Amino acid sequence: PAGLTEQHLRALFGQYGTVASARLLPAGLGESTVSGLVAMSQSEAEWILKHLHGNIPHGLAQPIGIQIVTSIPSGTADGA
Repeated sequence: PAGLTEQHLRALFGQYGTVASARLLPAGLGESTVSGLVAMSQSEAEWILKHLHGNIPHGLAQPIGIQIVTSIPSGTADGA
């Protein structure tokens, strides 16, 4: 949601596992939602995908979408 900070993102996912890193990606022009990249262990990420995708996690008011990415392409937010 709009107004989400990286600290809030880290705390939100930290309820469900150990967050190695978290980064917010700004909303696109005319969009009100933001995206985030959260690095966690594979098993924690799979649990989050199974239990939170399409649901409302504690601390938010609307459902979230979860997608597991195993590598970040070069030239993107966290890629070299």
